[in-house]
Amino acid sequence: MRELGAESNALHRAVGRAAAKLPLAALFVVGDAAAPIAEGARAGNASFEVVDVPDADEAAERLRRWPGGGWMLVKASRGVALERVIDALAAATATANAGAKASDASEQA
Repeated sequence: MRELGAESNALHRAVGRAAAKLPLAALFVVGDAAAPIAEGARAGNASFEVVDVPDADEAAERLRRWPGGGWMLVKASRGVALERVIDALAAATATANAGAKASDASEQA
């Protein structure tokens, strides 16, 4: 949404207000340009945690420690390299799935 120009902050806040109505587990907002999304979510009385992080690396680190559960909406921007966040989510999901399969196998034995 970097190409939105003068309307960028207002439109990002609108995204946050819309997100506040969703059944999300959390909203991670990455970088200064996306900060109005967090502002909008908080103004919209989001029932979930709104997490502001400065960059994709911090977002990926926080998500590696995410306990899981719930829905996660990822609105990514190549401008701040958020593909790294997707990679972290994929790795965390693979690890969680492998652990669950191992647990199921040991219970069946």
